[in-house]
Amino acid sequence: MTLTFCIFLVQFFFVQWKGGRSKAMSRTQQQVRIGLGREERQEELMLKQKALKAPRTYSTPQQHQESTSEEEEMRPTSPNTAGNGGAGKSPASYVAMQQKKARKSSKPVKKAVGGKSPRPTSAGVSKGRKAKKTGEVVKKPHRFRPGTVALREIRKFQKSTDLLIRKRPFQRIVREIMEEYSDKGLRIQGTALQALQEATETFIVELFEDTNLCAIHAKRVTILPKDMHLARRIRGKDHH
Repeated sequence: MTLTFCIFLVQFFFVQWKGGRSKAMSRTQQQVRIGLGREERQEELMLKQKALKAPRTYSTPQQHQESTSEEEEMRPTSPNTAGNGGAGKSPASYVAMQQKKARKSSKPVKKAVGGKSPRPTSAGVSKGRKAKKTGEVVKKPHRFRPGTVALREIRKFQKSTDLLIRKRPFQRIVREIMEEYSDKGLRIQGTALQALQEATETFIVELFEDTNLCAIHAKRVTILPKDMHLARRIRGKDHH
């Protein structure tokens, strides 16, 4: 019994293995046939396209009309019209439509009439906005704190002994004042003019020093016109 049962099992597994192998062979054969069919179709399409591109000679106009109708039937439909049952425009017209769309998209911007510049677009945004959008760091110009430059200039002018008022403007003012007192056209020497400018600048500097002291007494840093009036009044030279 055991021997017959073993033989039965061996025969059963052999039959199953043979059937599975035959099925696999049939599948591979089907795939090979499908691949060959695709290759044949591609070759046929290539031959048809070559035939369409090649120039032809026709003896009669009737033959020409028949050949053109055959070519239209052989031409494949465009991808846009393939979903509509294949009825639609030829590849040449499809390519022409695509070229028209590309031309429309690449049209130049019309220039503004009357010399006015066109409105700024998103491309012409200021650098600050661009930097914010892109995240770039814009280097700001260096600025000193208020009062730093003023103190530097004070130290610079205190070290020097040069005249601070320009000579030509000061000379014009002196001549204008001289013309008010006499109409004879008075003349003045250069050394006298220089001495007068030295005395004037000394007087102005001392007046500003007293004005600054008045502002400090009022617990302020900035000098005001009322500080200068007070300084002149204390000096006894402010006559209202």
